[in-house]
Amino acid sequence: MKQFIAFDIGGTNIKYGVLNENFDILMKEKIPTQAQLGGLSIINRIIKKIEDVRKQYVLAGVAISSAGVINPYSGQVINATEAIPNYIGLQIKKEIKQQTGLQTEVLNDVNCFALCEKKFGNAKDCENFITLTIGTGIGGAIYLNNKMYYGNNYSAGEFGRMMINGKKFEAVASFTGLIQLANKMIKKKEWTGEEIFKLYDSGEIKAKEVIQTFYDHLATGIGNLIYIFNPQKVLIGGGITGRGKQFLDELNQVIKSKIDPGFIAYTSISLTKFNNDSGMIGALVHYLNRNYI
Repeated sequence: MKQFIAFDIGGTNIKYGVLNENFDILMKEKIPTQAQLGGLSIINRIIKKIEDVRKQYVLAGVAISSAGVINPYSGQVINATEAIPNYIGLQIKKEIKQQTGLQTEVLNDVNCFALCEKKFGNAKDCENFITLTIGTGIGGAIYLNNKMYYGNNYSAGEFGRMMINGKKFEAVASFTGLIQLANKMIKKKEWTGEEIFKLYDSGEIKAKEVIQTFYDHLATGIGNLIYIFNPQKVLIGGGITGRGKQFLDELNQVIKSKIDPGFIAYTSISLTKFNNDSGMIGALVHYLNRNYI
């Protein structure tokens, strides 16, 4: 059975593992991204890991999940934040394939997240769904008519850049936005998302106002997406899912107050089934789709 190495390039860590064709994870580890050293440094460290892993496993290919706008065919970084210097324009697929001789495929991380959910998670029965990841920012992916929708320049799903009440969606509906609002409204040096929700659960008035504002912004954005895409499901992943069913119940209540019943009746809001390994699994789904189908 063929074996592949998969990487999930994040802002803090690069997760990597060896998976077989059945998506069994045979080993996994992580190393610091060291993003400040730039894009080429990341590529060189990935190549070094591939060579190390090859000493124990016979690898058939390389599957990569990465932050940023990625051309899913050429594996080039089309756009990215400044978190990784000199990342834009980097030919990840070409560089790794040339250096290792292994077929390589690269895809945006939230698109990988969606492919993992379609293959094994809470979107298995869906032909049309959208995925949001809510953490320090908001990422998105669109799956329409039984395939990923990438857009004209492969940047479809940048939901965090939508405007809500004159501000970017991710500025008011991510964990970052939640914490910034709490720091402004509740006196304390620096809040965490967990602390804010704990205070909210205790009934503290200011915390209730903060959380209600956060849910209002989040529900407004999701409501707009439901009107635009009319999906079977909206899947939500990322750090916010740590609150579990309680988060889902609270959010659903606000969404239902904002959306016409004739629309929400055909869309369900769910949490994603996978989180930690979704990038690697989805990257391999993409690899196999590109090379075996």
